[in-house]
Amino acid sequence: MRITFTICSNNYLALAKTLADSYHLHNPGSTFVICLVDRKSNIIDYAQFRNVEIVEVESIKIPGFNDLADKYSIVELNTAVKPFFIEYLFKRDAAITKVVYLDPDIYVLGSFEEVDKELADNTLIVTPHIVQPYPLDDHVLPERTFLNYGIYNLGFIALNRGGETDKFLHWWQERLRRFCYIDFSDACFTDQLWINYAPIFFKGVKISYHLGINAAYWNLNDRIVSGTGQKMIDGKFPFVFIHISGFNPHTPDKISGVQTRIDITERTDIAPIYVEYAGKVLANNYDNLKQIPCVYIAQHLNFKKEEALIQINSSIKNKMLYWVYKLTPRVIFKTYYAINRELKYYNNL
Repeated sequence: MRITFTICSNNYLALAKTLADSYHLHNPGSTFVICLVDRKSNIIDYAQFRNVEIVEVESIKIPGFNDLADKYSIVELNTAVKPFFIEYLFKRDAAITKVVYLDPDIYVLGSFEEVDKELADNTLIVTPHIVQPYPLDDHVLPERTFLNYGIYNLGFIALNRGGETDKFLHWWQERLRRFCYIDFSDACFTDQLWINYAPIFFKGVKISYHLGINAAYWNLNDRIVSGTGQKMIDGKFPFVFIHISGFNPHTPDKISGVQTRIDITERTDIAPIYVEYAGKVLANNYDNLKQIPCVYIAQHLNFKKEEALIQINSSIKNKMLYWVYKLTPRVIFKTYYAINRELKYYNNL
């Protein structure tokens, strides 16, 4: 039995509902769960999430969760809990044989039987950001981008129950407890960069080259979509889901603000998908929900402020550097900040 889930805070629930609705449309009778990295709000009607189970992250009792909420930003925290929630889903129901994770900004276009076929009897499957080289041109989003962000995109992962999966989850959990930051200078990017090691360290890790699984702006430049019912990619691969990352539903003619490789106005094969998706996200109360602050944001900011004060008051040198920071134009201080990474805590005040 397969169970599929996403992770988000209240401000992303319009996207999560759009994902869940599209998943159920193409996979009727399947189970879908939202791990809510937040607390339920009395201004949200959660009854609108039909055939969806919403589980508050605090209820699964991750050991040391409060420490994670203290030190991690909301993006970091949402990714840090992923292997813990996967483990929770396997443990709570022995009938679950496979778990699939999807980012909330995914839109399902086909049956997940394709995912099941890819997973087969492997430990887990991951999808590379790109499967063909980019030209060495001046477009935004060059190949080297993924040396920072990770070879594989962790907006999707599928896992079978098993001993090797347990080993993988334990390894991933240990690392995300300490190193789920976004800090390229320290070789950290959330949960994602760690997965570069997965095919090396663990048996049965399949790298999927199914072009209809986890298509996105970073790889759609070399994938052509066709068909009116079940859409196909390159005429060979059923289009299972699209990852609509970095997208503003109010501007559906712009695929993403962080790339120049694809002009969606010239891609009549994918433009209707983005327009359709934008309409459904907006209809799911996007503008109101995105304004709701996550409860863990305030906790994190308070922790960082307290941490900064402790560091600054720990020595006369640090106090002097703090006042230099406050009184010197930032363009000058940024140079020193780039050299001395220990000064990061000054940014927390």
